[in-house]
Amino acid sequence: LRQIVCGKDECEEAHAAVTWKKEKLAQKSGIRYVPKLTSKSGQQIVLMVGPHKAGSTSMQTIALKLTSNPALLSKKWNWIAPPIGPKSAKSFAVLPVAIRFAGGHKGVHPVMSSKEAIQVFSAEIAKQWHDSSSNTNLIMGSEEIDSLNDAQIGELLSVMPPDYESAMTVVVTYRSPRLAQLVSIWKQITQTREAFHSLSFKDFILDNRFNNIHAMDTMRLVKTFLDRKEGFDVVLIDLAGMKEKGLHMYQVIACDLMGEPCDSNTMDPDKIANKPRIIEDLTKNQGKRSIEGDVGATAEQLREISDVLMAYDCGFQDLLLKMNGNGNKSGRLTVLYDDIFTQNMNRCSDLPEPLDADATVAKLKAILLDLPVVS
Repeated sequence: LRQIVCGKDECEEAHAAVTWKKEKLAQKSGIRYVPKLTSKSGQQIVLMVGPHKAGSTSMQTIALKLTSNPALLSKKWNWIAPPIGPKSAKSFAVLPVAIRFAGGHKGVHPVMSSKEAIQVFSAEIAKQWHDSSSNTNLIMGSEEIDSLNDAQIGELLSVMPPDYESAMTVVVTYRSPRLAQLVSIWKQITQTREAFHSLSFKDFILDNRFNNIHAMDTMRLVKTFLDRKEGFDVVLIDLAGMKEKGLHMYQVIACDLMGEPCDSNTMDPDKIANKPRIIEDLTKNQGKRSIEGDVGATAEQLREISDVLMAYDCGFQDLLLKMNGNGNKSGRLTVLYDDIFTQNMNRCSDLPEPLDADATVAKLKAILLDLPVVS
């Protein structure tokens, strides 16, 4: 399975030279994002929205660690959590889960109704935002946001302070190979939910309970926030491109998202560069799961699934016209360390026609059943 998820040709292509239509991608690879800081106070808000199995837990953990030690940052930042019990990397999940399930969910604590959660988070954010001792910046997020519809996202955003729109950056992560993200979702669910324990990858996809791809729908998330009337800046982080450049997530969060002073060549944050123990803590393994398991599918079926998932992303190519780069300085989308993202998009003309989300799920099932696929 490990070889199929990133097969020889696919992995070699990840390091090949990329050519992309210049009219669609006018941005230099690895361009640093510079927050607008257009709020009246110069404060920033960073909202990390997922999706699942794309570095979300690592990002939340690093953000919590950075904000818990003021000596690591030149500006004051707070990780937003309900003021009940100790802060954790998953604290913010309480809000989107309460909104989605209209009364909380036993897997996330504390359990609150949507009304209670909105009141609690609104009060906490207002308290932090208007901290009289300094201009406090806020960072928060949860991959659970990827399950919310547009109206529910509106509820979530209702907890923000007045005139927050110009201060907010929405952050989405892009994981590649695309098949690896779906495999990772399968492994997490089969390892953590008893009802799924015995399912192979094939059986998991064919199960009637697998009926959407919102947990890995990166480009839909980007579109959802770009289309909102608030006019947010959206940053898409190419995780594979970041890794190819030898960068760690703590550097991207500190330098690119928080705007910390950093070495322009090494991307080492000034406040962290000479603290090896801190760096070791920020870069240690976040508990990755093995991708070994009973697949129940052929190599050819897995490659077809990979192509279908990439083709689905290609249906969002028009978003690249909104990119913030040398050719479009007013664009609200920035893709950081975009080498692999660009390479994948460059394959669009060689892939099947993109389908919508429901048809994509149906096609995945058809591939595994060896049924004739109707485009």
